[in-house]
Amino acid sequence: MDWAIVGVGGSGRGHAKDIAKTPGLNLVGIFDIDPNAAEEAAAAYGMRIYPTLDVLLADTEVKGVTLATPSALHSRDAVRLLDAGKHVLVEKPFALDEAQARTIEDAARRNDRLALPFHNRRWDPDFRMVLEVARAGTLGEVRLVRSALGGPSPDTGWRLKKSMGGGRLNDWGPHLLSQMCEWFGPKAISASGYVTTVNPENECDDLFSANLRFGSDVLVTLTMSGFSHLLLPRWEVIGSEGTLQLNGDLHGEFTLTWKRKDGEEFSRTVRRKEVMPPIPIYTGIVDHLEGRGALPVTLEEGVTVSRWLGAVRKSAEAGGAMESLS
Repeated sequence: MDWAIVGVGGSGRGHAKDIAKTPGLNLVGIFDIDPNAAEEAAAAYGMRIYPTLDVLLADTEVKGVTLATPSALHSRDAVRLLDAGKHVLVEKPFALDEAQARTIEDAARRNDRLALPFHNRRWDPDFRMVLEVARAGTLGEVRLVRSALGGPSPDTGWRLKKSMGGGRLNDWGPHLLSQMCEWFGPKAISASGYVTTVNPENECDDLFSANLRFGSDVLVTLTMSGFSHLLLPRWEVIGSEGTLQLNGDLHGEFTLTWKRKDGEEFSRTVRRKEVMPPIPIYTGIVDHLEGRGALPVTLEEGVTVSRWLGAVRKSAEAGGAMESLS
């Protein structure tokens, strides 16, 4: 199946590698507004350059497109691609809020095409390990989840620009929210948010914190900082029977530790590259379209996470007021 990419910045180049090694997909072309980036990617993967998005839209041989453009353009461009009869895999964020996500959903349904979010960090090994412990019942009934990350790494390029949908909330929010969507399902009842900016060159937030409530007694707090100078504790989970912590570098070595109220303890240190599972999104798309299984990510998940993302942003703009999701 012929596949193309729109946007070949850092994310787009990563997608090119993944598509090129996926049986059943044939990476045939790219479009990028930066001709130098387009030429470099085309030379690396032996694919054609589309001079405009309209030319790509008109190519009926291309059945699917990965959209890796700035965040604020995702919903607009996804709808255009779907209306041209293409399946679309959308880099995060799938959309900036529920209204944008619904326009993508409507286009996918009227054209009978796939529109999927690239929620790849659901397969991060730190998350998989934490989720496995929680689902095994080791901690009892989970009451509090804290998920945090960050470091002294300021944003650059379009991610500094509000008009392009920059900022840490739009960048990392969908990753952390999609993990919670898998863990607790789509039925969050409320959300609140906080954002702030420290880098004077940044028009957008470089730190966010978001709270989600699932039912009356489960609180999730998600934090991402672009200017913390110590590694933040990656995970803390408090349950009725035990407590879990995960610390270290999620891209390097990290340690998961838990202790139960009956005194049982456990600790394991791993390196990401040694335990990283394959990300099944592209292979899952091929298998699904050829009738061999369910999709690893779904349109409904994209809409849910976009809804939560929009609610967190709206709350932050209103000074942290709680937004109902029920």
